[in-house]
Amino acid sequence: MATKTLAKYIQEYRQAHNLSLRDFAAECDLSHTYISKLEKGIDDRTGAAIEPNLQILEQIAKGTHTDLTNLLMLLGKIDSSLIYYDDIPLSESEDAQMEHVVQLPILGEIRAGEPIFADEHIMGYEYINKDEVKTGKFFFLHVVGDSMINARIYDGDTVLVRKQEDVDNRDIAVCLVNDDTATLKRVMKTDQGIFLQPENPKYDPLFFSHQQVLNGEVKIIGKVIKVIFKL
Repeated sequence: MATKTLAKYIQEYRQAHNLSLRDFAAECDLSHTYISKLEKGIDDRTGAAIEPNLQILEQIAKGTHTDLTNLLMLLGKIDSSLIYYDDIPLSESEDAQMEHVVQLPILGEIRAGEPIFADEHIMGYEYINKDEVKTGKFFFLHVVGDSMINARIYDGDTVLVRKQEDVDNRDIAVCLVNDDTATLKRVMKTDQGIFLQPENPKYDPLFFSHQQVLNGEVKIIGKVIKVIFKL
């Protein structure tokens, strides 16, 4: 299949369907100013090439009445080989895989500092190099809050998490507290139990005795492997 740039794809689609920038933007549920940038392919302020994320490409695919996989193939971003992670859902449209990367879900926000209900709502999808996720099951979580700032995990960052039920002492983990709240903390193990230690002095640690751990009042659901910083 011959490939083309996203800018060319948008231009040709608008011309073929006689759509203005505003009309096309409305079809994709995006701003017309952003569509203008995509059609140019370059950010006027920085001169850098614009690389839209997967969510944007999904909206463009929907707005142009095509399948996301077809669009990605047309743009030369994926090959025909697909992979599956057994218990972690991929995109609803297709289990798309680029040649050297895999697509993982970004699960619902967790509040680093003030635990919130941990639903398994998928916010979107992100690509990562396959070599980074070869051993185990992985997912992304979006961070809200400032309790881990001294570990260089900030509000708006995304963390890559490997699913596992235990971590080593001082690892940063995603934990479920009382089965319905999630928190991102450093796990400190002692003879008496475990502390979920924030990395911000204005927050207090959470302590759980060994009995509370056995009772399931706190459960480790994954280890933070990598932080993707918000620019």
